[in-house]
Amino acid sequence: MSDLEATGTKRKGHAGGRKQADDEPATKKIAQQREASRKFRERKEQYVRDLEAAIAELGKGSQPTEELRQRVAALEAENALLRQVTFTFNPLTAAPDLLQTTTIPQPLVTPTVPLSKVVLHRHLVLMIYFLQMI
Repeated sequence: MSDLEATGTKRKGHAGGRKQADDEPATKKIAQQREASRKFRERKEQYVRDLEAAIAELGKGSQPTEELRQRVAALEAENALLRQVTFTFNPLTAAPDLLQTTTIPQPLVTPTVPLSKVVLHRHLVLMIYFLQMI
């Protein structure tokens, strides 16, 4: 038998489920909202601190990266220079006097070899490069 049949009227209230908003005091609800807001702000601040720490950590890595980029550029320039010197220097055509004017070494005397301008230029370029590295 239902409530309607027994009494002739519907029951007031509800049988179960969620409480109605009138059952909770307003101050309790406000306190819960404040607590939830406070926790949210704390989580947000922690998230921002974590992001700032990650940015700082990544910033530390950029200086060695930049130094490595500069080193790579210097080595590429050196390679280009050495390729140019190697391709332009042919010992048979650039310094024929080098092959013809070598002296035979004698005991206790160091051999003397006249150096061509190309050989001197190559030595000068290499010396300048190594001095720049120091």
